[in-house]
Amino acid sequence: MPNKRFERDSRCWRTARPSSAALYAQGSMKITISTWLTSLALASFGCSAQAGLLEEACDLAYKQLSSVPSLSLKKSTGNFTDDGHSYNGCVVRLKGNREKIKDVHYPSPLFYPSENSVLYRQGWRADREADGPDGTEFRISRQNVFCVVEGNWDGGDDSDPKYVPSTRYEVIVSCGYQER
Repeated sequence: MPNKRFERDSRCWRTARPSSAALYAQGSMKITISTWLTSLALASFGCSAQAGLLEEACDLAYKQLSSVPSLSLKKSTGNFTDDGHSYNGCVVRLKGNREKIKDVHYPSPLFYPSENSVLYRQGWRADREADGPDGTEFRISRQNVFCVVEGNWDGGDDSDPKYVPSTRYEVIVSCGYQER
């Protein structure tokens, strides 16, 4: 019986593909080309379906934030941290002037999956949320993908009537695969 090796490919586990020479050297191993191709196709379908959902979430975050008046909007891939854990995925970051945005441009109307919203009907659900005078943060998930949505702004100082809040406005959406 041949040794099976497994390797991690992004967030998917798959059987390592042996070279032709290795297959030939293991003459006792009976493998048909159709069996090998079927296994490879099934493994890659599962991986591409997962990758597709993460890519879809990243594209959605960028599209939603592109409707907001901003000074800068950037999308990148790489690592981010959430709740003390490191994840690989995408980060979409918007910086703008709070005086130039409307209520519909705040994170909740853009990303929160309220009942009967498009996101809710697509299967997104909120599983963590916190609000305060200086911002909001919530996490939404769908299947094995999640996005953390953070909104940051200066909510003022109720104890100081002379305090003038900053007009800085920032939204960060970080999406990745949930750990299982």
